[in-house]
Amino acid sequence: MSIAQFLLGDLIYSHDEQKLKEELSDEIEVLADIAKQFFNHENVSNGKEIHSSGGYIPFVSCISRYKHFGFSEEREVRVVALPTLVDDEMTKLAKAAGTTLKPEKVRKFRLNKEQRVPYIKIFDSADVKLPIEKYLTGIKKPESRNSPDIARDKH
Repeated sequence: MSIAQFLLGDLIYSHDEQKLKEELSDEIEVLADIAKQFFNHENVSNGKEIHSSGGYIPFVSCISRYKHFGFSEEREVRVVALPTLVDDEMTKLAKAAGTTLKPEKVRKFRLNKEQRVPYIKIFDSADVKLPIEKYLTGIKKPESRNSPDIARDKH
């Protein structure tokens, strides 16, 4: 697999329609155009082939950045590396865009509960240092009752 796109961005929470429109309107427009082709009666009845691969990156961009506002305290940033299958259609798209696809990365496997789980190594060198200072898993709990994260009446 080659990495066709590398996405890094703040999440957009469901209550922030303005940010959604500002940052993802182009992607949503691409997806809407593809959806219109799929649901067009003439296209369906004539068996017209619909090319939807142009919606792959916009789709992943939207789904990887959108989250319910109830989780906004996490202040999450997501990193998404999109693998590309190097097939005829992707080769044509790359050629039309004037780019060259990198060779596919080797798929590796690890065992999880006796099941083989595929993965790829994004960084092949131990010399690559990511700008991650810390990471948290799960929901953050306030450190004390006096924490500003707890909203309460002090009267």
